Amino acid sequence: MNPGKLWEKYNGKSNFVVHGNSGVQMTFANGYTISIQWKPSSYSQHHDFNLTKNILKSNWWTQPSTKKYLEEGWSSDSAEVAVWDANNKWYNPHTLKLDDPQGDVAGWQSTDDVANIISKVQSIKDGEAWYKYLLFRCFAFSNW
Repeated sequence: MNPGKLWEKYNGKSNFVVHGNSGVQMTFANGYTISIQWKPSSYSQHHDFNLTKNILKSNWWTQPSTKKYLEEGWSSDSAEVAVWDANNKWYNPHTLKLDDPQGDVAGWQSTDDVANIISKVQSIKDGEAWYKYLLFRCFAFSNW
């Protein structure tokens, strides 16, 4: 997932951005952004949307933005979550660690999972994510 043009256009200028009826991103006062997506092919309920009957439709990717779904709504039981800072450095949404081998996107997150990640990201002090992770790791290994 890449915020691309939306990141370039809105980074530091807007606290809320909507993504084509299938996601939202929020930027907090601490400069961190959380992206919550449930569009086709995202790591959510709609991950395989394009592999079913819709693969023959040339516009399967834009289905959430079609008139039908704009009127009826596009919902999901789960969402994909990503977190990055004002310098476009991506963090694992659960550990808030840079370059985490587990990845920088958390898939199939419930509403409770997303709420917990939002709370963690919103409460980060400037430059604190990596520091908190290191403290956690040091404490975890100090009991050996």
